[in-house]
Amino acid sequence: MSGLFDQFVRRTGQNISKITTRAKSGVKKVETAGRNAVKGMEKTASGFIKTFFMKPDSPRDYIKLGQTYISKRSLAFSAALMLCAVLLWHYLLFPYLNGRLWAARLIVNTPEYHEFTGKGSVYTGDGALLYKGGMIKGKSTGTGELYEDGAPVYIGQFDNNKYDGEGTLYQNGVLVYEGTFANNLYNGKGTLYENGNLIYEGTFTNHLYDGRGTLFKDGETVYSGEFLSGIYHGQGILYESGAPRYNGGFVTGVYNGQGVLYSNGSVLYSGHFNDGMYQGEGVLYGENGPLFSGVFENSEYLSGTEYYENGQKKYEGDFENGLYNGRGKLYKDGRVIYDGDFTAGVYDGAGILFDGQTRRLLYDGGFTAGEYGGPGRLYDTETGRVIYDGAFFGGLYHGSGILYNKAGTPLFNGSFFLGAIDYESFTDKDINGVRQYFGNPDRVMDYENSFLWIYSDLSVCFEFFYVTDETPPDIARIKFLGDQNIRGVYNSQNISELKALFSEIPFTEYDVELTEEDRDMFERLNITPDEMGYCVKYNFDTVFLRVYSTYSGGVICYFEIGAL
Repeated sequence: MSGLFDQFVRRTGQNISKITTRAKSGVKKVETAGRNAVKGMEKTASGFIKTFFMKPDSPRDYIKLGQTYISKRSLAFSAALMLCAVLLWHYLLFPYLNGRLWAARLIVNTPEYHEFTGKGSVYTGDGALLYKGGMIKGKSTGTGELYEDGAPVYIGQFDNNKYDGEGTLYQNGVLVYEGTFANNLYNGKGTLYENGNLIYEGTFTNHLYDGRGTLFKDGETVYSGEFLSGIYHGQGILYESGAPRYNGGFVTGVYNGQGVLYSNGSVLYSGHFNDGMYQGEGVLYGENGPLFSGVFENSEYLSGTEYYENGQKKYEGDFENGLYNGRGKLYKDGRVIYDGDFTAGVYDGAGILFDGQTRRLLYDGGFTAGEYGGPGRLYDTETGRVIYDGAFFGGLYHGSGILYNKAGTPLFNGSFFLGAIDYESFTDKDINGVRQYFGNPDRVMDYENSFLWIYSDLSVCFEFFYVTDETPPDIARIKFLGDQNIRGVYNSQNISELKALFSEIPFTEYDVELTEEDRDMFERLNITPDEMGYCVKYNFDTVFLRVYSTYSGGVICYFEIGAL
């Protein structure tokens, strides 16, 4: 065991001795190399100092190039400067100026592209230009130009890859918009084009017309004024075929507020609007001037003055649904022809009517559906006197009333039926009843068995038979020689019309001759009778009717009624 240990110790000592010897030898080599290096550095430094800092003093300090000697010192300086310049350009100037002084060339979606900040030109992998301009961390920022298939898409200012600021937008190389952008949208003042044609010039908000602007179509102005969210809103002028169509206020694209509407270059309406309708105070115009001035409701007249085409007043008052309704005055040739109530465009209620020719009062009273109705007074337009005062129906005397002649003297005070004195109600009356309602006659004719009371102004005669006792005589017949109308029968009516009127009622007909009494009656009434020779008689429930004519196909000369 001790032998092995000794052997181990001995071999270990030998190894250590070898290592020590080798170490000493290495140290000597290092020392020798160090001394040589120092000597080399001293020699190089000496050469460097001599070359760069000491003036050449021997031919060895020059290099002959052709007939010219160039000092090694100059060449060394030049080489050093060139080396420094290359190093400075490569490691400092080029990285700094690349993207600042000129655009850096970048390939889209590469790491270099995403990290680049500065001025760059971005290309596809195929070499097609996509963008050139300012960039921050790969995002288009600042002034730049965006391209597609070699044609510009946008030229202007960017912020974080979005159009922002002043710029110009193109589509397929054709100008679309130039102006201000924000967040990729038209915002601010700008000009919009369609197929190269100007369609809008003004301000935008979020891609919509907003604020003041002008809209164009086919080179002509369509609208100029204020917008809100792409719709006419505020004050503006709407054009049609280059001429103003409307000038005034808008709310959400519809006429609202004060405005002027035009037609073919002339003013059609001036006033207030609501939701596109005439509403409130306004004036409607025709070719020659105003047609209506007043208050409108839903484009219909509500109250005001209507005019004829010649500018004269036509109507002044209230309206409903475009018709005269309520209180109003109707004019003709500048003067009032009716002053009163209207319903649905016709006289209805209380009113005063004037004659269109003489301008004198014609009627004063009630109206129903455009005709005299209710109590009223009718006047003679020549004398101005009342000719009828009483009840009317359908424009006719109907009911109680007083009839006057032109001198103002009462002719009848009693009952009327459909425009005429209700003569049938007198067939069963006596002479006192006639006197009560008609007054005394202006003429009396006595005959052998009868007598006549003649009322010349009425062209009517009452025939009474004499009586022997003290009772008042009853009416025998009432003869009509004027323009009376009894049951549709009137003088000058054709006999054939009469028979058609009473076609369901039996009649008798016979030949007659004028008596001396008849001729005398006609004479006193200043009537020239025809040679009557025909008579038709009808019996109704309580009265009879006799009609006289020259022959069976002639016209009525006069007729009479009496009690059955």
